[in-house]
Amino acid sequence: NDDINKGPSGDNENNGTDDNDRTAGPIITFTHDLTSDFLSSPLKIMKALPSPVVNDNEQKMKLEAFLQRLLFPEIQEMPTSLNNDSSNRNSEGGSSNQQQQHVSFDSLLQEVNDAFPNTQLNLNIPVDEHGNTPLHWLTSIANLELVKHLVKHGSNRLYGDNMGESCLVKAVKSVNNYDSGTFEALLDYLYPCLILEDSMNRTILHHIIITSGMTGCSAAAKYYLDILMGWIVKKQNRPIQSGTNEKESKPNDKNGERKDSILENLDLKWIIANMLNAQDSNGDTCLNIAARLGNISIVDALLDYGADPFIANKSGLRPVDFGAGLE
Repeated sequence: NDDINKGPSGDNENNGTDDNDRTAGPIITFTHDLTSDFLSSPLKIMKALPSPVVNDNEQKMKLEAFLQRLLFPEIQEMPTSLNNDSSNRNSEGGSSNQQQQHVSFDSLLQEVNDAFPNTQLNLNIPVDEHGNTPLHWLTSIANLELVKHLVKHGSNRLYGDNMGESCLVKAVKSVNNYDSGTFEALLDYLYPCLILEDSMNRTILHHIIITSGMTGCSAAAKYYLDILMGWIVKKQNRPIQSGTNEKESKPNDKNGERKDSILENLDLKWIIANMLNAQDSNGDTCLNIAARLGNISIVDALLDYGADPFIANKSGLRPVDFGAGLE
C-alpha cells in the first residue's frame, strides 16, 4: 500500500532503459501450467483460476521456511529439529550472514528439501487471507529474478487471488515495476496472464487504466500501457525457446517443438478485437474508465488504438459523454 501511493521516481526515459535494451532476446516458454486443451483451443479471454485450498500443514510450513530464507537471508537456518546439518554448515561458515545473502535459489531449494524430505514444495499455496500466491507477491514488489525462478520451478501463472486478479495485475497496481523498469521482462514470463480476466470481468487493460487514477500513478500506468502494446508488437520478431520444465503430453508442431497458442496468436489485432472494447461487470470499457478519470494521454492512446467512444456502460454513460473522441 505504501508503494502504490508513492510517486514515480525519475523520468520516463530512464525508467524504460532496461526494457528497451532487451528487445532482441529470445522468449523462453514454460507451458507446465497450460493444459493441452488450453494450448490447442482458439485463443480467448478466460477467467483466472481460483488459488488452491491447501490443508496440509507440512506443505505450508515448508513453503514458509523456503520463503523466509529466500527473502530474509539473515535467518540463520532451517528448523533444527528437521535438519541438523543446516546448523553445522552455518557454524563452519564463519560469517554466515554474508554467505547466506549470496545463497543460490537452487541450493536453497535443496536445503529446504533436505529439511522437509517427505513433503512436496508447493509454490502455489496462498500466503495471505487475500489468496495471493508467492508469485503474486514477488511480481508486485518487482523482484524479477525470483519471479523467473518461481516460473521455472512450476509456479502456476493462471491462478488469481480471491478477487480473481492475476499476478500480472499485481504488477500494474503498484509503481515498483515502473521504478525498476522491469515490466517488459515480466511479460516474457507472465504473458499467459494477458488473456485472463478477474471476477469482475476486468482485463489487464482495465487494471492499468484504474491504476492511472491513483495518486502518483498516472505516469506509471501510461508506461505499463505503452510497454504492453510494444511487447505485443515486438514479440512477433523475437525467437522463441522452450523452457526446461515442459511435459511430454503437450501438443507438438510438425517440427516436434511444443506449441504455445498464446505466443502464436496473441498479436495487436487480437488485443484490439478481444480486449480493447471489452466490458467489465459494470459495462465499462477501458476508455469509459479513462474518460471518467480524465487522463487525457491514456484516452488519446486508447483512441489511437481504435477504442470505441460510443459504448455505454450499464448506467448509460459513454466515453464521449466525458469528451473522449471529440475534437
